[in-house]
Amino acid sequence: MGKLTEYVEECLQKQIKKDIDKIKKERKDKEAEATLSDAEIKVFNDRIAAAQSQTEKDYLLKLLGFFQYCTVCTHVGKFTHPDSRIIINDAGSWTNNGFVVTSNVNCIKDIVCSSSAYMPVAKFLQLELEDGRMLLEHLLESDQKVLNNLGQFGIQKNDIFKAIHSLPSITVKATEKILKQVYFPVKEGSYHLLTVMPASSLMETLKVRIDQRIRENWASYNKKSDRYGQPCSRIPNRAVIYFGGTKPQNISTLNNSNGGKAYLLEALPPEFSNQAVRLPKRNFFQETISFRSVEVLLNHLHNLFKIQWNNVHIRNGIKQTIDQIADECIFRSDQIREFPVGWSQEEKYRALPLAQKIWLDDFYTDKRKNVDWIDSISEEFARWLDISYKRAARKESVKLEDAELKFFKYRMKSILREEMRNA
Repeated sequence: MGKLTEYVEECLQKQIKKDIDKIKKERKDKEAEATLSDAEIKVFNDRIAAAQSQTEKDYLLKLLGFFQYCTVCTHVGKFTHPDSRIIINDAGSWTNNGFVVTSNVNCIKDIVCSSSAYMPVAKFLQLELEDGRMLLEHLLESDQKVLNNLGQFGIQKNDIFKAIHSLPSITVKATEKILKQVYFPVKEGSYHLLTVMPASSLMETLKVRIDQRIRENWASYNKKSDRYGQPCSRIPNRAVIYFGGTKPQNISTLNNSNGGKAYLLEALPPEFSNQAVRLPKRNFFQETISFRSVEVLLNHLHNLFKIQWNNVHIRNGIKQTIDQIADECIFRSDQIREFPVGWSQEEKYRALPLAQKIWLDDFYTDKRKNVDWIDSISEEFARWLDISYKRAARKESVKLEDAELKFFKYRMKSILREEMRNA
């Protein structure tokens, strides 16, 4: 049984219960006013029997008849002003031009209903099927599998096509003065007055992806999860904004499904630390890489080492964490290369190993092409990582064998070789 079949059957049972509860309430209210006659009791009983006899076909035909009250869209003016009636559907082709716009993102379509009574119709159209796409998309494409699935309930294809064609089309030549507008210059003394339309489809897609990242974050720290120990990420300083107050359904279907909740991301320039990079005199890893800069990663590596399981998720987690530590070292090495060429020729840097000078000082650009120095750097990285790990884990540290140290070296060597190929 597919998602569509299950959804229809579940919704039908809910509708039957809702109809029966409504009839029973009417009967109870009327009984409170006066004694019902036999004829009135029969009418109520017949209505209950009729509600109980509803079929999936009856329910679906009712939904199809209400398609005309649901408008598919990507931008909804009510997010800006509650009295706005402007809605837009961006049906443009895929562009991938680097901008955060609906044509660059696989957005979830929003639906605006002429009344909240038609919200079940919108939810039906937005039902996510097994392939991760909405039912609406399949219907618009006349997907035979979906049409056959609905056909098992006695729904004719013509009924479906008629309902799809009844979906309102949108033609917007101008927006409204109640929406926020900006003056956009096009040439000297000339401008366009543009309306900034809220992209509800983008907001919903953003929320879905952030929520997924939050779940993965929690799973990475949950010992009972298959994702336990894997690297995760988070988006700091995000804010939550609510639309629609106590009636989010009055804005749009997507807004209602989120309880009126959407995320705002921080839009501030990045803050860079003014801390100076320390040039190494004897050992780059010990003198330039601060323990604090990798402490979190080292603790995460320790948590992975403590896990008794040896599966692909744990191994990938260890590999990715080591790569992140190596990336920190690569980043610092890039910063050092910004110093004047030949800095390592000064007397105070005489004790710095030649391999590290070749890596860090562009004075040795020609010698850097001979990648023999990579082996020495990778071996020193493995030695430093072992020492740093023991410092972070202290008495709880797991004893690392030669195999682990060789893996540390192998990962750094792979990253450095890739860097040289891309240089």
